[in-house]
Amino acid sequence: MTLGVSETPPKAKRAARSGLSAVLVLGALSGIIAGVIYLAISLPLVIFTVNAEQNEWTRRSVSATDNIDRALQAGMTLTAQSPERLGVDWIVVRTIGVKTPPLYAFGKAEGQRVSAQLCSTDTPTTVVDSILRRWAAHCRVTNGQVIAAGKELEHQSGRTILYINFMLALLVGLLTTIVQARLLRPLSRMSNALERVAQGERGVRLPLVGLHELDTLVDSINDAAENVEHRQDTISARIAVVQEMARLVAHEVRNPLQSLELLTSLISIEDDPEERFVIASSIRQEVQALDQVVHRLLKRGSAGGALDLKQKLQGVTPLVEHVVRVKTPAAERRGVRLSIGLVSQKMVMIDAAMLGRALENLVVNALQAIPDKDGQIRLSVFEHGDSLWVAIDDNGPGVDPELGDSIFDVNVTEKKDGHGLGLALTRAVLVAHGGSIKYTTSPLGGARFLARLPRYEESNTND
Repeated sequence: MTLGVSETPPKAKRAARSGLSAVLVLGALSGIIAGVIYLAISLPLVIFTVNAEQNEWTRRSVSATDNIDRALQAGMTLTAQSPERLGVDWIVVRTIGVKTPPLYAFGKAEGQRVSAQLCSTDTPTTVVDSILRRWAAHCRVTNGQVIAAGKELEHQSGRTILYINFMLALLVGLLTTIVQARLLRPLSRMSNALERVAQGERGVRLPLVGLHELDTLVDSINDAAENVEHRQDTISARIAVVQEMARLVAHEVRNPLQSLELLTSLISIEDDPEERFVIASSIRQEVQALDQVVHRLLKRGSAGGALDLKQKLQGVTPLVEHVVRVKTPAAERRGVRLSIGLVSQKMVMIDAAMLGRALENLVVNALQAIPDKDGQIRLSVFEHGDSLWVAIDDNGPGVDPELGDSIFDVNVTEKKDGHGLGLALTRAVLVAHGGSIKYTTSPLGGARFLARLPRYEESNTND
């Protein structure tokens, strides 16, 4: 049956939602942000280190020119080793206003060139290259001379600190990504659990993660999964009830239809008007009883399993006679003798339609159990103690001892093509009457089924 609702298959839904993992994206973003923040915090340390390095080499350049000045005034001579001893990379000494080569020029040639450019004004100057931050030099003017000394700024400490901070930023970012991903992993598990529940999987439960907000979501998802399972169980139970009722109705309709088929075939060939009237009356009674049984069974399904009995005070013997009359044609076809033994005329409170169908089920079971020809089935009604008993005896093989009382359970049957419903429904009918059913060995050699009905005193019936 089409409901007119188009549902996207689960695989199509997953395909429509395919994309980057939220856990991966959020974790990566968190790691990048943490790394950038760390770098932003650590950059002032790098700048401070570089400035300190520049100040140190500038101080050394000033100190070197001061030492050179004192050495020259003392009449000392500079050598190629002087820059190294003074802790600078180059030394240049020239006469003010003279364009001839300098008096002294030691150390790095590029540094000498830089000094010539920086000290071209013949004025005292302390210079650091402001663009590349590469040189620190000092020009001292004294006694008609310009003394220049300088140092190449390698910024080794600053670069080392920068590299270390960069690696630490990467480490911080990576750790933040991992921690964030682990924190967000429960969300991924929740999403997966919801998808599994949506696909009908049972038993989906999530463990608590120890975080209040996430544990609240976990509890909600677990409750939702449990509610879905409960709804599924409820629907399955209702479907099972409908199926069981359909089986019961089908079972209770099939046997009477077979009897009606035989009776209608007999009435078509019967010449005696009185016998035709008897057969027609039996057909009418069977149809009426069948209608009442189906109605009761359907009401039982809607009432949650309780049979709806319409009881009144009447005898059981007429029911036995009717069952024998209806089933005799089927018995005669197989060469089985169906008879009535001793009967009691005691009146009891019964639902004739339901009890008649229960007795008919017992006769049908006996017919199916005994062999063709020489088979015997006898129905009796007698009083014993405070009950009225209906006995159905046969000369068949009897009940399998291994089955025991389970033979009255639903879906338990000895027949290959049986459904295990007849005896179960018979017991339900008798229990609804306040009675019971059991089996024992029959005097005929087969099985004896004893249906017990409680007797009612006349004073109870007159209330």
